Amino acid sequence: MKKKINSLLLVFIFILVPIMNLNIKIKAEKAAISVEVVVNSHNKMMAKGKSDKSNALEALKDVLNKNKIEIDIQEYDWGKEIVKIGSVAKGKFGGYDGWLYAVNRKGTYVDITSGIDSFTLEAGDKLILYYGDLGTVTVNNIEFSTKEENKELSISLNNSYIDYQTNAPVVNPINGLSKVKIDGKEYKVEGNSVNIPKGLSYGNHTLEVSDFQESKCPVVVADDSITINFGSTEEKKSGNGDSQNNISKDKAIKEEIDYISNYLKDNSSDPWAGVVLQKFGVKADESFIKENYEKVAKEDLKNLSNTDLEKLILNLTALGYSPYDFNGKNLIEELFSRSEENFLINDAAFALIVYNYANVGEEYSLSKDKLINIILEKTINNNGNTGWALSGDSVNPDITGLVFSALAPYNKDEHPKVKEVIQKAVDTLSKLQNDKGYLTDSFGIFSESQSFAIIGLVALGENPEGPKFTKSQGDLVSALLSYKGTEGQYKHMLDGDNNYMATEQALRALYSLQKYKESGAAYDFYASDIKAKDLPSFKVDATQKDKSNEAGTKGGFPSKLVLPIVIALLVAFIVVIIIKSKRKPIN
Repeated sequence: MKKKINSLLLVFIFILVPIMNLNIKIKAEKAAISVEVVVNSHNKMMAKGKSDKSNALEALKDVLNKNKIEIDIQEYDWGKEIVKIGSVAKGKFGGYDGWLYAVNRKGTYVDITSGIDSFTLEAGDKLILYYGDLGTVTVNNIEFSTKEENKELSISLNNSYIDYQTNAPVVNPINGLSKVKIDGKEYKVEGNSVNIPKGLSYGNHTLEVSDFQESKCPVVVADDSITINFGSTEEKKSGNGDSQNNISKDKAIKEEIDYISNYLKDNSSDPWAGVVLQKFGVKADESFIKENYEKVAKEDLKNLSNTDLEKLILNLTALGYSPYDFNGKNLIEELFSRSEENFLINDAAFALIVYNYANVGEEYSLSKDKLINIILEKTINNNGNTGWALSGDSVNPDITGLVFSALAPYNKDEHPKVKEVIQKAVDTLSKLQNDKGYLTDSFGIFSESQSFAIIGLVALGENPEGPKFTKSQGDLVSALLSYKGTEGQYKHMLDGDNNYMATEQALRALYSLQKYKESGAAYDFYASDIKAKDLPSFKVDATQKDKSNEAGTKGGFPSKLVLPIVIALLVAFIVVIIIKSKRKPIN
């Protein structure tokens, strides 16, 4: 009898362990990104919650739906606008007030250059929807009266941005707050100054600010997780990007490429990592493709934004799969059959890059010429500056660098208008540099601006270290290298933390620069010999399908019920055997 029971227990273990392992795997597969969403009206916090959506607008709708709050969105040629959340509609105070958004990433604010429907969140981000106007700003600049640890000090709360006309940073004090919290302790605010009698220890501290108002817009974006980085003068010098700006002309580009690529090879789930790692002959993680495989089958492709569709096509192509047949859907046909009226400047640029990278044939209504015309029509000519931006009339270096990459194959005599506008835009980027070689953005100085410019310039055959882009204290390349972080990564801001997006874009830029240096001729990062139409279709293997089915399909048991049911049946079976074994035999 004991042998029977032992055998049954072994069977129980052999059945149970794989099921438990399967459930663990299912949970791991479901563990997508997690972001925090906070919705603040002018007078209170309306909602707060978590979402696993990476698209900012979808994450917002997810949390609002969980809180049973309605949202009204209007769609325009340039994108989508939130006009009402709950009972709070734009124009409440009769001016240019409305719903805006900010993204807090690891305690600092991300540069917002797109509408909320086009913004991609990263794991751990905090998306803040707030009701305000142009006077409602983030606390993105903090100044200290002393750098001595644990000594009385005052901190000044400011908002900073770059003046496009002068290329100089503008720092404005944030006045009107009555109190703030630092590490949970409340302090009084006088003007824009906070006095801390006992000072701060070296390291990071948390600042909480808010200014809810009944009859007007707040002066500050309410946030309880702003990072105050308080360090000694010596620490700042050792990590300051400016000191690295004096790197000699003999820059170790190869070492920097190895430094970043080794990190990305182990952290390659981002779709853009797949594109850059393909250059190294490395196949990146396929999780982005897998996430979209079922989504594409269930949803209408028209629900995908232009940029989301372009990103998916490029990722599929880089990983060796056909975008012409992705779970039965032709992504190429969908993209290039869309109306040109619905393409923003970045949409048009990436569409041309798709044509180039995937070697798409000229057989669709949205032709290369139409995309080129979209870009030319959206050219900014303002105060002698020429270039492009997502919105407004000031040239943005990131978007301008992107457009350089898109138009590089057409910078020829056959396209005189393209050649003319590109030359003017190249000259403008040179003018937008400061004395240290940095390209400035309207919200600050960021590594991504340097990366996009370098990628675009070398695609045109322009030297980012040449006379045009070398200023008195540095050039574009020394500017980018000054953002080097730790552990194989680069930073978004000079005094910020490691940032994945900045890291991946820096590798694109440095790889392009290396190829340009090696050949002495233009190097187009997005040019390839990949014939996307000839690539095999992506298939989910049998084990992946089984996991998908067990995770819950129509007509089947939810995965969370499988384990309890099997355990109950096995236990019942063993009990019956034991009871039967104890009955006396009938003679």
